[in-house]
Amino acid sequence: MRCVPGGTLRFLFLAGVMGTLGAPVIVTGEESPAVDGAILERPLAEVIARDASLGKAVNRLQDYHILVCYEQLNSIDEHTGAIEKPRVNLDVKGVTVRAVLDEIVADVGGYRWEFDAEHGLVNLLPENAYAEQVHLSVHAAQVGLMDLLWESDLHLERFGIYLVHDGVWAPNMPVSIDVEDESLRNTMNALVAQAPGWVWQLVGVEGRRTLTLSYAGK
Repeated sequence: MRCVPGGTLRFLFLAGVMGTLGAPVIVTGEESPAVDGAILERPLAEVIARDASLGKAVNRLQDYHILVCYEQLNSIDEHTGAIEKPRVNLDVKGVTVRAVLDEIVADVGGYRWEFDAEHGLVNLLPENAYAEQVHLSVHAAQVGLMDLLWESDLHLERFGIYLVHDGVWAPNMPVSIDVEDESLRNTMNALVAQAPGWVWQLVGVEGRRTLTLSYAGK
């Protein structure tokens, strides 16, 4: 897949693309091939996210331009109907990216992190990630990313995933993808890898989630 320059805007979307990508090279906390060392072993001055949502904790890593794509599963309080987000308490200094990721999953519980060495991305996911349950297929060559995600007829809403647009769009850089029955996770990893600095997030409750794209590069 061709890599092209990314942009510096933020865009929220609910749209789909699908796949036959080869399975990504996955690195967990116990495995560390040389390809991930520069990222996972990078020391960070400090990461502070006190009683923060999982997404806010990830944002603190993205402040250091660590490319983390994540899924956040919220719940609904049965008495009040309020949305409850998984919470994280972080206050660490002089530790590696790996250590921060380990701290996040240990603190929030029920989550795991993996490194997609093929695409240079960290994935932070619930144990039973919805992004790995949804499978899609798409075949496109040198199509604008926004055209593919916004104007295509992939209909992710059938999976309870909806397009949200806040008036700011990501650059419409050309991307190519040829996948059949591939997970949403692997498909999105392959797409954002062609837009350097961009990451994806899947956030919501059972039955209704939003897929967002944001910039975390330098």
